[in-house]
Amino acid sequence: MSTLAFHTHQHQSGFSFLEVLLALALFTLASAVLTTSLTTALSLRERSDAIDLAAQAVRLAREQLLLEPTREDAERGGDLDLPFGGRTRWRASMESTEIVNLFAVELTVSIEGVDAVSDGDYEYRLWLLRPTWSLSEERTSLLDEKRRLIERERAFPRGLLGGGR
Repeated sequence: MSTLAFHTHQHQSGFSFLEVLLALALFTLASAVLTTSLTTALSLRERSDAIDLAAQAVRLAREQLLLEPTREDAERGGDLDLPFGGRTRWRASMESTEIVNLFAVELTVSIEGVDAVSDGDYEYRLWLLRPTWSLSEERTSLLDEKRRLIERERAFPRGLLGGGR
């Protein structure tokens, strides 16, 4: 009976070497995936912060453009100190359109000295309705042209719409 008792008590407790290696390999794989995910998330957050700062700088420059009372002042552009550090320089070039007081504006914003944002130019195309930027003779010319076009299309007698200048 002692032989039988000896064989029943040899039952091993614990993990085999192969099981420990397999668990270690799974832990290493999970750690690598989690580290990569964390690194990617942090990188995206940093890039998102930079985009937000650049967008805020452009928004401030666009607001300054809209505050300019004359076309000449708007085309001259200006410099702004940014509230989060750095500076931005903006300039605008504009063209009149066939619609009275509507301008096609190319806004260029240069951002300098902001840590998260790479220095460089950002360009935007805007359509702005700005009566104070129109020249009187340009506005009169456009209105006369539109009046003649309506008279021609609708077969109104010349001068019936108040034109004939």
